[in-house]
Amino acid sequence: MMIFQHRVTEEKSYTEINTEIMIKDENWYNSITNRIIKCAIEVHKELGPGLMESVYEVCLKKLMIDDGLFCQKSGYPSGSIQRSSA
Repeated sequence: MMIFQHRVTEEKSYTEINTEIMIKDENWYNSITNRIIKCAIEVHKELGPGLMESVYEVCLKKLMIDDGLFCQKSGYPSGSIQRSSA
C-alpha cells in the first residue's frame, strides 16, 4: 500500500495535490492494463483461434503470473451460488 505524504503549503492547494495522486493512480492502472493486454495478445498469437476458452484461460494465467501479476480464476468461488432444492 502506498502512502503519499505531502505538506500543504500556500503554493499547492488540496485540489492540486489530489489531482497529482489521481494521475499517479491512473498511470499505475494503465501500466497494469498494458501488461495484461500484452499477455493476452501473446497467448492469442501463440495458440490462434478455435480452442476452448479454458485453454486460453490457463495459458493467460501462466503468462500473467510469469509477468508478476496476481490473478485468480474467474467466476464465483465454489459454494457461493445456492440452488433451490425445489
